[in-house]
Amino acid sequence: MVRISNLEFWKKKRIMMTNVLGETPHFYGVDLEKNGEDLRLTEGDVFEVTYRDEFIFKKVHSDSLTGKNIEVDVEGVGGPNDLGSLLKGVDIVDQFIKETEKKFSVTVRYNRQTIASIPIEVKVQPQDWLRLARQSSDKRTQTGYLEQAVNMKSEDVNARRMLAGSYVDSGNIEKGLSEYEAVLKQKPDDLPSLIALSKLYEKRKMYQEALLTYRKIISMNSKDAAAYASIARVYSLIENWPRATANYRVSLRLSPDNPTVRYNLAEAYEKIGNTQEALREYEKVFKDMPESEAVIAALADIYLKMKEYDKAIDL
Repeated sequence: MVRISNLEFWKKKRIMMTNVLGETPHFYGVDLEKNGEDLRLTEGDVFEVTYRDEFIFKKVHSDSLTGKNIEVDVEGVGGPNDLGSLLKGVDIVDQFIKETEKKFSVTVRYNRQTIASIPIEVKVQPQDWLRLARQSSDKRTQTGYLEQAVNMKSEDVNARRMLAGSYVDSGNIEKGLSEYEAVLKQKPDDLPSLIALSKLYEKRKMYQEALLTYRKIISMNSKDAAAYASIARVYSLIENWPRATANYRVSLRLSPDNPTVRYNLAEAYEKIGNTQEALREYEKVFKDMPESEAVIAALADIYLKMKEYDKAIDL
């Protein structure tokens, strides 16, 4: 006579009661494939999910010999029965962020009756907040997501730069300035932040700070024509016309085909009383922009000053 252990006896008895008498089966585990790795979850386990995960629940182990009428429901994704379906962690993460108070679980049912519930632990990462921020069209919501990303990973320069830009777009210039400055403390040569910060300084009439920032940009690339033109513009704003003229000339030497910079140089020449050079530059701009009313008016004005009335009339 073959002896069987008490455990085997009760297991066989359960199988008989489930399959013959129709009682609720006992749950032993569920097999799944997660990111190419085979796993088994049992009661007492916790199923961890991140936005990168992909998984398929393949088989439920229970007292039911046929496996009929058994469903696996992954809360937050899929349908009422997700057995055999490819599921993505990103969908659970997004649902979790929308409903932070809700508890998510993998529920196993037999004849619609729950026989096991395995809690899902959703691992929200900084990338999730960045992803949602990029997807959002609402500035306030976008800023909130970016704040979460920065709070979670303060050393993330990209997230902080995006947050700075979001503050500026929302009209919160002071917070934008502060975040760009924080980026540059972590990464002093971050060019996008230097460019954005220099423009903010200029907008706030912090001209010395703007000049220092533009010079930092030039120290990184001595052939940056736009940076020289920006320095010239700041000098124009503080009415230092000789320096404005010098920097516009450098900008044009690096990038000769910029009519806007050439027009500004002509204006600067006028301010320092160099009418001949101003005229020469205005005429060059007029060749490139013959329909521009501003250019026509400036050129006509300088012709009149030089008493070249016929040329002024012909414009």
